[in-house]
Amino acid sequence: MATLSNSGKVKLAAGKVVSDNANITGANYDQWIEEAEAQLLAETGVEWVNIFSGLTAVKKKLLESAATAWAAVDAIRFDTRVFPTSGYALDQINMNLDRWDRAIAKLKDTNISKIFGGSQESS
Repeated sequence: MATLSNSGKVKLAAGKVVSDNANITGANYDQWIEEAEAQLLAETGVEWVNIFSGLTAVKKKLLESAATAWAAVDAIRFDTRVFPTSGYALDQINMNLDRWDRAIAKLKDTNISKIFGGSQESS
C-alpha cells in the first residue's frame, strides 16, 4: 500500500493530460508510488515508509514531493501518445525529475537520511 503519496497528487504533478487518461487505473498509481518509495530507499538507504509517522511535517512533505514526482514520471511515460507533442511530455517529465533531484539532494544535504542509518553515498 502506498504511503508517501496518492493518486490525486500524482495526477496533479503529471498534469491534466495524464489525469484525463482513462487507461490509467488506481492500481497503476499505487504501483508507481510504491516503486517511488523503493527508489527513495535505494537512493538514501532509509526505510522511510516504516518511520514516516514519526517524522516532522516538513520531512513528510519532502518525501511526499519526491515520491509524487517519481510516480508522476511513470504516469507520464505510461502513454506519451496522449500528449499534444512529445516536447510537452518531455517538459512534464523534466519538471518532475527536477523536483525529485532537489528532494533527494535535500535529504542527503541535511543528513536526514544519515540520522536514520542511511547512506550518504547511495545513488
